[in-house]
Amino acid sequence: GRSRTKQALAPRVDFENLFRIMEHDRPLLTRILADLLKFQDRELDNCALQLILSVHGQRDEMVVALQKTELLVDPTVVHLYFEHKAIMADVRELVLKLRLCEQEASKRRQQFHLQQLRQEQEELLQ
Repeated sequence: GRSRTKQALAPRVDFENLFRIMEHDRPLLTRILADLLKFQDRELDNCALQLILSVHGQRDEMVVALQKTELLVDPTVVHLYFEHKAIMADVRELVLKLRLCEQEASKRRQQFHLQQLRQEQEELLQ
């Protein structure tokens, strides 16, 4: 048979460097994307790159790191990413509400404590 011409593959992206850049901005997302890359799969690599770009925009370091890299998008991965993003937004909202509840509870504890102190003082003065 006819020998197929070998297609020159771009070197695997320097993800370690990308993650160092990203770690400053979004540690959680960095960990999610790092999980994608454990599979050593070129398509998943490209999905991760696409997500990295959409989250971090066109930072100079990113552009340099991403040169010579073709970007493919797997709709499933992107869908999962957005689903996860929505879940994270919900979690953040819950944390915020819990924090507000905690502040309210703390305020009431203080009020109750002050009330008790006043009561004790009044009893002492009688």
